[in-house]
Amino acid sequence: MSSICELAEKDLDVNYNDVKINLFQAFNFLVWANKELVAPRANTLVNLAMEMIKNEEINETTKFDPAVLWASLIELYELSPSMEELEAVINVLPGCAHDYQLKYSAHFASFLMQKYPNAIQSEPIVRFATTIIGSDALFEYIDPNDIVLLAQAINSADPELVKTIANNNESQLQYIKEHMEIIANFQQ
Repeated sequence: MSSICELAEKDLDVNYNDVKINLFQAFNFLVWANKELVAPRANTLVNLAMEMIKNEEINETTKFDPAVLWASLIELYELSPSMEELEAVINVLPGCAHDYQLKYSAHFASFLMQKYPNAIQSEPIVRFATTIIGSDALFEYIDPNDIVLLAQAINSADPELVKTIANNNESQLQYIKEHMEIIANFQQ
């Protein structure tokens, strides 16, 4: 474990994508094998993940599945990271609105909002949610439950914003309203 983390620390500034991909495959194996073992050095690996996302090194052309990355980050964040780490991840989300990342980044955003309610009104979450709700890819890529949570994030920040975003697409607004009602009824 420590040797993988040391490699990750050394390779944060290296541009060899295959090296980072291999490191991350090893990291993901460790996350799923033993979260508690990974946790003390998670920050290094989360930083590596965030850099790869920001630089678009994890995308549809790489050998690395974005779904695995987001799933592993969720696993790590269930171990309660520091607020600094949480904010670092939230700040990256607005840059993860590409089609190939939408499904996973939206799910991760909704996970963060459920686990950390105070994150729901943070500016990057609202910006990310606003981009997604206004996206033509909304229905194709994103889980309806995640759409509702993202709409709720926008709504809590500005009740009129969801309407404004979906104003050009009546079916989009209706879809959000219907799913909000379904979830509200289910929770009663």
